[in-house]
Amino acid sequence: MARVLELDPNHEDARRALGFQNRNGQWLTREEVMAARGLVLYDGKYHTRQHVELLEQAKQEKLTDADWKNQLKRWRRWLTGRREDRAAEAHQAIRAIRDPAAAPPLVEMLLAEEDPAVQRLLIEVAARLDHPQAVEALVELSLVDPNPDTREECLDHLIESGRAGLAGPYVRALKHADNPMVNRAAEALQRIGSRDAVGPLIDALVTKHKIVVGSGTRDQHSYTFTPSGGTAMNFGGGGSKTVTQSVENPAVLAALTKLTGGMNFSYDQAAWRRWLAADAKAHPIDIRRDQ
Repeated sequence: MARVLELDPNHEDARRALGFQNRNGQWLTREEVMAARGLVLYDGKYHTRQHVELLEQAKQEKLTDADWKNQLKRWRRWLTGRREDRAAEAHQAIRAIRDPAAAPPLVEMLLAEEDPAVQRLLIEVAARLDHPQAVEALVELSLVDPNPDTREECLDHLIESGRAGLAGPYVRALKHADNPMVNRAAEALQRIGSRDAVGPLIDALVTKHKIVVGSGTRDQHSYTFTPSGGTAMNFGGGGSKTVTQSVENPAVLAALTKLTGGMNFSYDQAAWRRWLAADAKAHPIDIRRDQ
């Protein structure tokens, strides 16, 4: 076909057989046609240059993530290995991590870590990484970790970071089905000091939770202690059952009192809402202040 084109450059069948396309009287290769449309060949397909840049970035991030994962696994083995020199090297190397690309594998390791000393090291490093997964991991641990010292340490790092919107996940946790989580979220909001949390805290003063009552054995009695200090006695015969109970949350009340400068209407949500409405009326927000 190439010989045919040498003799007749406009031979249509030969041109098409070799992949040329006729555009406005000009024979162009497929690459030239696509280039005219702003498309380039990448991994066997045509994309815009902007899309190629995104694909390249994603590929590089994937490679970087894998590299960091392998490196972190190696250092983790060294930390608790027999060689003290390698343990020291690994500790120093992990503490020196500043690359946000290390966050995903580091967070994965942190959430699975059972050694308290290693966990503290990983928390310290995660707190310095400017990556949403690192922030989310610290928030999660500050709420769910069984060790109160670990929860406090994570919250300390988050507050010290000064990140905007830090109160958001704790406000959402006020609606958690687990009552201890509600109170932990309130404690965090009290420390963060966000007045925007006052409304959600009022809603969470008294929350409803499912509680199992009864012993499950006929002819036995069980006792349920109410938030107000009273006691309800259940006589045996029906076995255990799940009931929905309203629970007063002391940490929520403490946070409200602190954030409102000492106001205290106890668990009277209606009184709190009246006060909040009056306070908003007395101190209207000037929407022009941020303009």
